[in-house]
Order: sequence, then C-alpha cells, then structure tokens
Amino acid sequence: MHPRAPYFWLMGGLDRSYIVILQEEGCLHDFPMRRHASLMWRSSAFTDPGRKRALNEDAFLNDPDHGVWAVADGMGGHQAGELASRTVIERLEHFEGVDSLPDMVDDLETLLMQANDDLIAEVSKSRASSDVIGTTVAVLAVYRDFGFILWAGDSRIYRFRNGKLEQLTEDHSMVQELVNAGHLKAADAEDHPAANIILRSVGGEQPLHLDMDYVRIASGDRFLICSDGLYREIPEQTLHRILETEDIHDCNQALRAAALAAGGGDNITSILVDFH
Repeated sequence: MHPRAPYFWLMGGLDRSYIVILQEEGCLHDFPMRRHASLMWRSSAFTDPGRKRALNEDAFLNDPDHGVWAVADGMGGHQAGELASRTVIERLEHFEGVDSLPDMVDDLETLLMQANDDLIAEVSKSRASSDVIGTTVAVLAVYRDFGFILWAGDSRIYRFRNGKLEQLTEDHSMVQELVNAGHLKAADAEDHPAANIILRSVGGEQPLHLDMDYVRIASGDRFLICSDGLYREIPEQTLHRILETEDIHDCNQALRAAALAAGGGDNITSILVDFH
C-alpha cells in the first residue's frame, strides 16, 4: 500500500462565492473565488488517490463562474494518465461562457477536440507509435434551465431527482457493449474480466467521438459526476442512500468515506451540483 497523497475539495455556493480546500496532514487551506449568477446552484467536488494507487490520474473541473463541471480519469501508466486528465481539464478551463446553446456545445466540443490533438501529438513526439495517452471525460454544462452533457469513456453523470437515481450517460466500455447485445447481465458487468476495457477516450483516437445529450433541470435536482473509482466501490443502493444527505458537502464526504471503506482500489473523484 502506498502513502496517501493529498485529496482536494472544491465547494461552490449560492452566494456567488466558493472555496477551494486542500487537505493534507490535517490542515485546511481556503481560497475564495467568484461564481456566475445566471442560475441558482451549489457545488462540491473532491478527488482522492484511493488506498492502493501512488498516483492520482483523475482530475476535475468545478467552474461555477461559467456553469461547467467535468471529471477526467486518465490512463496509460508512467504518469501518462495524469498528463492526459490534466490536459483535458486545462483545455476546459478556457471555456468562458457563451450566449447560446449551440455556441456552448461547439465551444466545449472544440476544447475537447483540441485536448485530443494535444494528447495524440504527445504520443507521436515522445513515445512509441503504439502507445496511448488517454482519458475519459464527463462534462455537465448549464444553459438557462437545461443541462448539456457530453462524455467519452466510463466516467458517469447521474441525476438524483425526487428520490430517484438515474444514470444519464452510457459507458463506452466492452462490458456495456456485451450488456447491450444481450450477452451479459448488467449485474455481472463489474466482475467481468473485460470490465476495465473502455472503447472511447480523449487521446485514444482521431477524430474524437463524443456522445452528447441534454436534460431539463428542475428545482431540487442533484447531479453527480464521477470516475469509476467511486461507482465501482459503492453499490447503487448505498449510493442512493448517501445522495439523500441534504447538505452537499456532507454528502460528498460520505461518498468519499464509503468508497475508501469499500477498499479504495482506484482513484476516486466526485462532483455534486445542487439546483434550487
């Protein structure tokens, strides 16, 4: 088992401010920031390396200023996964907000295409042509009362509404293909030998193929964006129970604690967004 690395929290608020918290060796450091006021929401995010990984190859974006949140789960080994997820998040940090839904979709897709180009160029520059530096990505962006989602890989977005948990994304994975084809039961997917094989990633192919969808946001909705290090460790019934926790920060703390208590076998990242 490797020494625990720091884990990071990012809290968003309805009062046009949010706080970044770095927790390391029992110390908390708070950094006030601004938030966009077009909608009412509260957000909280963390990433944790888990109990068995020396590196954290997950990364996240929590940007209440522009109403966009993202999780990226890198892969490739030898710090390549960390580079991949960081590259995607750094590209998405350039999103500045737009005046129309089509412009928002175009801008986010363009930024992810640029990240894809960056990672493919990195492979050709410094690694064997057979190597891949890739990452999943799951993005939630808000325009008026609509939530726009786009993703590649097996990081997920859920909506918790009126006590019902709904997965809004479908994994781009080998086991999901087997489930869709009727060759595998969904309940058996997590334990299948191919459970870790994903079929799409940023950096994995040219051109990049993203799935996109949108949902209407209602008051009381809670969205969860997470890497597989969270949902693979927490049974859906437990996830449902934890998401009923009223305070968003307490809820995210409970998610982290549950994933670690279950083994923490992978990096763990979660973003919660509440709408009011």
